[in-house]
Amino acid sequence: MGNDELNFAKSSLTSQAGYSLLEILISVAIFAIGILGIAGLQVRATNTDTHSRLLTEAYTVATDQIEEILLWNYNSTAAGKNLTGAASPGITYNLGNVGPGNRYQLSYNVINNPGPTPPNNTKTITVSVTINRSTLPPVNITFLKTPVQDLES
Repeated sequence: MGNDELNFAKSSLTSQAGYSLLEILISVAIFAIGILGIAGLQVRATNTDTHSRLLTEAYTVATDQIEEILLWNYNSTAAGKNLTGAASPGITYNLGNVGPGNRYQLSYNVINNPGPTPPNNTKTITVSVTINRSTLPPVNITFLKTPVQDLES
């Protein structure tokens, strides 16, 4: 074997193509960090989806109650349908746990507006739905009821 052949054999052994163990470890670490980030986003998306569902159900419970109240007589005092109000801050009626799985606490507040200033001869009604076992804020919807809205006979 000549010197040229020995030099060629020696250089081919020391300059091998491929990846070193350190390069592979760094690649795996970067990949793992990326996967952890995606997993964190998935958890956050799931929580946001749950909060959205709870708030949507709470708004549905509140609007259902508003539709029910609009059917009540303006001066109703019937059990569970009481619209007896008072001056601000009004009177609050608690209807208890309602909705899917009794997950929501429903109440409504009635404030009389006798007037002479608008909105005179109306009642300001605020329906409030609190989500049990949740840190989400309650859903509050306020509307005015007038005597001409009476649909109940």
